[in-house]
Amino acid sequence: MGTPVVPLELGLNCALCFPPGFTPKYVYVVFEGILMCPGGLPWPLAPETPFKMEQSTENPCAWDNYPAEWLAVYQIFPTWSWLYFQNVILGVEYFSGQNNLICYPKFTNLHTDEICFTFPGYPYGGTARVYYDYDPIPGILCESMGFHPGEKNLSHKTP
Repeated sequence: MGTPVVPLELGLNCALCFPPGFTPKYVYVVFEGILMCPGGLPWPLAPETPFKMEQSTENPCAWDNYPAEWLAVYQIFPTWSWLYFQNVILGVEYFSGQNNLICYPKFTNLHTDEICFTFPGYPYGGTARVYYDYDPIPGILCESMGFHPGEKNLSHKTP
């Protein structure tokens, strides 16, 4: 029988990246290897903790968790995509990444250790990966979105 898959909640169609009927309402981002400049606050998430974002009702190719103390935004544009993570209360930008592959879910933090000279205590470095949460997507579609067979994903599966 296998492990039953909890039905995935679909969102509005984002034609830039997904075929009709496959756009997720929720996406998850996992940050890894973020470093902190001396004097900074600790990284707020446990290692490999998925951070959940909901699809915007105004833009079907954008997901966020606004309003919250920690703002995360993932947005797909016609020629690039962007991922952002900030502490809204402190005004500290923890991660900002973009790439020119619109559906490719891997990002590298644009902040390098040079930011420590200008903004002591700021985070820098590291990577992030957006998970679209799809077990049912055919293999070829998974490959086009940067998933590879056998790679960890964050599916809604029952134990």
